[in-house]
Amino acid sequence: MSYNIDSVTLITSERPLTMTREAVEKWRSRQDGDVPETFESTMAAAWAIAVLRDRPIDEAVDITKTFTWAGEWSGPTYNDGALAEFAADTTGDASYLLTWAGGDSLTGLRIVDGKAYEHELVSVLGERTGEVN
Repeated sequence: MSYNIDSVTLITSERPLTMTREAVEKWRSRQDGDVPETFESTMAAAWAIAVLRDRPIDEAVDITKTFTWAGEWSGPTYNDGALAEFAADTTGDASYLLTWAGGDSLTGLRIVDGKAYEHELVSVLGERTGEVN
């Protein structure tokens, strides 16, 4: 896919997706075009937790709910290895739904202990919960 990702939605996480303060500072220094435009907010939130709260350099910072890889440059950086490089600096696990530009394509992304994987998406209806009036 050569176009960009519109949104990233957290599906589930069994163990928080984390990065060390050192890794957060490394990724905050990346330039436009090296990472997507919305990724800055992921690193800004992590940096605020890590630095402003004076966390030790090797203490883990939870980025499970703030992670995003969308907007300008998200498609090219997803495909050129930048996302895999980012994942290598994480521990824990999280599953995300990526909605590509225009909503015509969806990708299941799972990050597990430093590796990023694409997954098939499966939709099912569960038990009936009530009647629509």
